[in-house]
Amino acid sequence: MCGISLNGDRLCRFSSQLNITGTSNITSNWDVRITNIESELIGATDVSEPTYDNTNGLYASFHTGLSKPGDYALYTITIENRGDIDATLTGIEISDSNNPAIVFETSGTEEGDNLLQGAKDELIVKVSYSDNVTSDPENKTSNITVTLTYEQATGGSVPEEPNEGTAGSDLVDQVGVVTSGDGLYADSYESNVYTYRGKNPNNYVTFNGESWRIISANTSDNTIKIMRNAVLSDRQFDTSSGRYQGSSGYCNYNNYGCNIWGSSSTLYNASMSPITTLGRTYNGTAYTLPTAEADLNTYLNSTYYNGLNQAARSMVKSDAVYKVGVLYYNNSNMTTDMNQLNAAKWKGKVGLIDPSEYVRASTNSSCTNITAYYNSSSCYSNSSNHNWMYLNDIWWTMSPNSDSYSDDVWFVRSDGHLSADLAFDTNGVRPVVTLSSSVKITGGDRGSGNPYQLSL
Repeated sequence: MCGISLNGDRLCRFSSQLNITGTSNITSNWDVRITNIESELIGATDVSEPTYDNTNGLYASFHTGLSKPGDYALYTITIENRGDIDATLTGIEISDSNNPAIVFETSGTEEGDNLLQGAKDELIVKVSYSDNVTSDPENKTSNITVTLTYEQATGGSVPEEPNEGTAGSDLVDQVGVVTSGDGLYADSYESNVYTYRGKNPNNYVTFNGESWRIISANTSDNTIKIMRNAVLSDRQFDTSSGRYQGSSGYCNYNNYGCNIWGSSSTLYNASMSPITTLGRTYNGTAYTLPTAEADLNTYLNSTYYNGLNQAARSMVKSDAVYKVGVLYYNNSNMTTDMNQLNAAKWKGKVGLIDPSEYVRASTNSSCTNITAYYNSSSCYSNSSNHNWMYLNDIWWTMSPNSDSYSDDVWFVRSDGHLSADLAFDTNGVRPVVTLSSSVKITGGDRGSGNPYQLSL
């Protein structure tokens, strides 16, 4: 466009008309649905196969046959948040036909529980033939309707992902703490520690491209402790090569290896002060510690650690503390076990479990200390096994067994039995690492088919 000014100068200006158009979309997706139903029958039968709405996930149904008092069925209904908006269960409404002969009970998810995006939860419905029935009831049918109401989570109390530096606390907040069944429990012996217990809790996590499982979360330093799910090939715990000290030192038996995990430069007492001596028995004479680490310790913290992918190595806490005190085989309670284990500690990157962690992973109420798993087959037989760590394989712990000689190490037998083996022998290895507090959980729901995903 050009024109003439009042003084006769020619003026030219470029001119265009710009049109801006756009479309706005809501990108969030609300999708809370039922994704599975499974039955467990004790005397009862499924008159028809339990089903759920595979299209929209809005309902599940079952039809149970009960023949005598005491019969019951458990129906586990899986609810999944497939959307990208966090949800809260705001109501559970239960209505039934009020037939005294047929009892309905629910457990699992409760009002107020959060269901984060990508997570799953379970509602368990128990249907039972009442033990109080003394004659054949006239009314042989009862119906139940359970209505779950989910609403968008409010108040910012359920973040999309953990905040940096609070991994342990975020895990506890997301998962929630239970007092029965499989799940995450407040530990009875260590403050601020929450331990996964039960036969098969949802504690799976992908680490180094492999399946690992979460042992515990610590809310005091906000770390998460994990263990490799599968067992590595058999290795010797130690050969005593370079560690044998004769009768004047801790490693006093050259033929069968030495059972102490660390050395005089890496071991500490319960207060984390350095120690250079340790008794071979839990309350015996203190002997000079070796100057070298156990062979398995050296392997895991050099060759094995260096073989992890870079992302995995960056998540590992390099100075994690592990209990490696000398443990007696016949203590009467877990408190004594813990005191002995805490008498010596080691700091490093890769370790193993101690025997107390194996026992504390179980929900068998009759087996609450290490001696029980050492002496009683009822604690580890398949019929009473309530321990997710059990693998029908043989693998080392990192704890020395109390003896006048320094050659016995606690290990887990293929039947789940805790016992002691010569350090010179070979057993499987399940590495344990502690994740730093800056690790974030960025996906998954902890199940074996959808394990937690990690990032920094």
